[in-house]
Amino acid sequence: MARGFADNPQNINRAGRPKKGLAMTDLIVKALNKKRGDTAAKVQVVDKLVELAIGGDPVCIKYLIDRTDGRPAQTLTADLSGAVSFDTAAAAAELERMVLHDKP
Repeated sequence: MARGFADNPQNINRAGRPKKGLAMTDLIVKALNKKRGDTAAKVQVVDKLVELAIGGDPVCIKYLIDRTDGRPAQTLTADLSGAVSFDTAAAAAELERMVLHDKP
């Protein structure tokens, strides 16, 4: 059974979310928007990602496919108690077959 803040006060984040501009996402976006020569750093990061994918880096290939075509469908099963399981092995095998073996 889930317990709320009243039952579990140590889970309360008293400091709250970091102020705008101090969160990691904000800092990363700020760094990527800085100019590096005639292009923003984020353009250079994307160019490098594509270069590595074309060179055969499987992590970069998977990332680009996930961002352009979407992630492969995951198999979900549920029983009457509400338990859910994910068949990540089947999804990984399908991705490997699609990317590395180039077969539909």
